[in-house]
Amino acid sequence: MNEEITRKEFNELKELVEDSLDAAEENNRILKRMQAVGRMAFIGKLIIWTVVLVLPFFLLPLLAPYLKIMQLPGTNASSTSAGLFGLPSPEQLKEAMERYKSNM
Repeated sequence: MNEEITRKEFNELKELVEDSLDAAEENNRILKRMQAVGRMAFIGKLIIWTVVLVLPFFLLPLLAPYLKIMQLPGTNASSTSAGLFGLPSPEQLKEAMERYKSNM
């Protein structure tokens, strides 16, 4: 039952394989473009978030004189200043611990 492939069938199969190869190459190009776009989007987001998170630390010393001007009169800057993210500063924690110890 050996069937021989005719020249016409061989050409049809060859055409199908070439079409499949062309589709695979086009798919590969599309995937590479998608990967490049994804990489650029990641780098862009990384830069944006770095600027958003780091910029305030550089701007705070420049804006400090203006922030002191906006402070309410009669308030003590050392008692109202907070640490990072509004948490108490180390000095405030020491002061609170001393007050607690003195009340005991």
